[in-house]
Amino acid sequence: MKIWEVAQEWHVPLYHGTSLVEFERLKANGYNARDIYLGDNMENITDHYAEQKAEEHDSYPVTLIVDGSKLENVQPDYDEFGQIQLGQWVYTGPLRQALKGAILFDEEGEEQRLPL
Repeated sequence: MKIWEVAQEWHVPLYHGTSLVEFERLKANGYNARDIYLGDNMENITDHYAEQKAEEHDSYPVTLIVDGSKLENVQPDYDEFGQIQLGQWVYTGPLRQALKGAILFDEEGEEQRLPL
């Protein structure tokens, strides 16, 4: 069984780190995602990608919580050497049904749940 099949079968939550600006764009686009990165480790996604995107957009970091069992056509993420990155995937398609939550991290590092 492939790792992704295990994640789907066990309903492993996946995470996508982004900025509040990009989250609002995703909402305005009907939650149709294009080449978003998903990871099975919230701290890694939040501490790195969400923070970078927030800085880039002069915004707040946001972490999306996704039910991987509701996604189809998820692709593995490859590093610069063509090796599969364990615990990381790329997804394009409708995200709304799989989206379970969105958490914003404010200046003090406090979590705020965002309406979907």
